[in-house]
Amino acid sequence: MLRRTNCGPFGLPVSDASLKLVVQKATAMPNRSRRPVAPAKRMASFRERMRAAGLRPLQIWVPDTRAPGFAETCRKQARAIAASDPGGDEIMRFIEGVYEWPDE
Repeated sequence: MLRRTNCGPFGLPVSDASLKLVVQKATAMPNRSRRPVAPAKRMASFRERMRAAGLRPLQIWVPDTRAPGFAETCRKQARAIAASDPGGDEIMRFIEGVYEWPDE
């Protein structure tokens, strides 16, 4: 016998005939008899797979923006660049002239 229930999305009625029954075979828990792999070996395996995929590792060192004095160093460098670049104003006028600024 079909009956309607309020178990559908947003509490909408759904008939039992519209529900699909999915049966899965119960599987046992994974066998944990193998010993865990050491992190160094896991990383070596990962790097080997990445190299086999045509990739190579790359390490980049960047300034620590949280370091004390970082902001002041940036200001000093920006002032030095501005002072040594007499064409900077002309370049900015050119950029402003050719760039299509979005409507506000």
